Amino acid sequence: MKMEAGNNAELLTYLNPSQWLSYAVKAKKEIHILGRGTGKTQGIQAPNLKAKLELMPRATCALLGASYMQLFTRILPGVIEGFRSLGWIEGRDYWVGQFAPKSFKIDRPFKAPIKTDYIIHTRYGSAICLFSQDRPGMSNGVDIVSINGDEAKFINKKQLDDELKPAMRGLSHLYDKLWCYHSEMYTSDMPESFSGMWLLETKGSPRELIDETVDLFEYCEMNRNKRWEVAPSTYERYDSDVAQSEVLLNELRKRITLVNIASSLQNIDILGPAWIENQLETLPIAEFQRAILTKRNMMSQTAFYKSLDWDKLSYMPKPSSFMLSLGMEVLSVESRDCRYDEEYDWGENGLHIACDTGGSFNCMTVAIVIGATIHVIKFHFKRAPSLIREVVMMFKEYYRHWPSKHVTYHYDHTSIARRTETEWIIKDIVVDALQSAEHGAWQVQENYIGQTPTYQWRYDMINDMFGEHALSEYVVRFNALNTEELHDSFDTAKVIQISGKLEKDKRSEKRRANGTYPMDQARATHGSESFDLLVTGIFKLEHASMKFDAY
Repeated sequence: MKMEAGNNAELLTYLNPSQWLSYAVKAKKEIHILGRGTGKTQGIQAPNLKAKLELMPRATCALLGASYMQLFTRILPGVIEGFRSLGWIEGRDYWVGQFAPKSFKIDRPFKAPIKTDYIIHTRYGSAICLFSQDRPGMSNGVDIVSINGDEAKFINKKQLDDELKPAMRGLSHLYDKLWCYHSEMYTSDMPESFSGMWLLETKGSPRELIDETVDLFEYCEMNRNKRWEVAPSTYERYDSDVAQSEVLLNELRKRITLVNIASSLQNIDILGPAWIENQLETLPIAEFQRAILTKRNMMSQTAFYKSLDWDKLSYMPKPSSFMLSLGMEVLSVESRDCRYDEEYDWGENGLHIACDTGGSFNCMTVAIVIGATIHVIKFHFKRAPSLIREVVMMFKEYYRHWPSKHVTYHYDHTSIARRTETEWIIKDIVVDALQSAEHGAWQVQENYIGQTPTYQWRYDMINDMFGEHALSEYVVRFNALNTEELHDSFDTAKVIQISGKLEKDKRSEKRRANGTYPMDQARATHGSESFDLLVTGIFKLEHASMKFDAY
């Protein structure tokens, strides 16, 4: 579907059905729950923000992310790319992290923040103010007229209601007749946990009202475009018709709550059938249904990690002091390392690692132990034909600025077997790579736990730890942004019974007869195995005599 240029400055752009629906309806409140690859940020958030900034000169609109890292590395770049596709040029139409130069003679927002570090100023005098929920108090002293939130399944609804929504105030004498005054838009893929259920619980307006608005918008656009095809003597008639239609259109928009749930299939013209087929082959079926088909899917009762409550046990990382010092310059960073992570400010602590190795996939889970809390802060992996040494080098490159170059390496009996491609055993490959000069040598403490613990032992001990009962003595917290694939690996792991014994279903790792795998190996159970080994090794450090028998 094309967005016609007509007499406005917008470019001819393809819009998929959800993007077109948002562009046409422009509802007072919009919630879009869409499959992966549907252009939520660039094709829905950016046009919506642009429309608000144009209609409310000198107003301030909020762009919200759950975390600073998420906002600056995943959301804002997509919005800026969307502005580019709509014809806006940085330095002419908008300015990031600063006000327009005085020579442009552009007004500032009515209640402009004193610091410009977190604003985008536009040619209309309006501005976007950037907010992240991991930095409480950012909305203090700021009056906003609208809220746009991306990756909204991560947004804390109570914090949104208590902290940001009260800042929607003022300027009613200028804008309260507009659909976009005190408007809200949230985009997300399908929530997989209960914290994001507020998106699904929002009641949308009747479809008839939405269809009526789309019809009126299309009628208005048709007349606007016809104006350029007729003699100047008839301009007035078309202009009058468009003006009357837009008054009615604005009144309809003010009444609408648009809740739109759609799969990735609606964007198949752009993604292509091969992309959908690849997702079907590589994703776990439950993840394909959630992320691509936008089907609701809560964790099965047969999950191996049945006590894992990701909402409770994960956290959106705060920006490190180093990242904050960069301000808007962080947008130009091509690749990031540990200095951008919240945990970098805890750098006096050494790190703990454990690996899962194999022919198709090699991975590493990284943690810090502080008191009785295991903070899982990073998951590294390499697909075939990688070697475990490459994963270690990935770890060393990412953590090359980590203040304490001490790492505890946890391994079991499978790591003292020889690899077919070398005379070295896996443990020695890992230790040699860690101690090598490339990216800086690390001091390594080896912790051999012996025989791999039984699945029953792991099921009992790890679920007890996740449930925060007394058995394990430890609690665990996950950096949500750095361990997404590990989370998927937990979801993939199910319970099976073999010869009357409880085991983890690891068929996701098994190669098919045709040489392919049933899913993307980054989401298979490899990651969960490296996590099991990590926490088991940490337990073993505290209790050297610990036995790994089933209870």
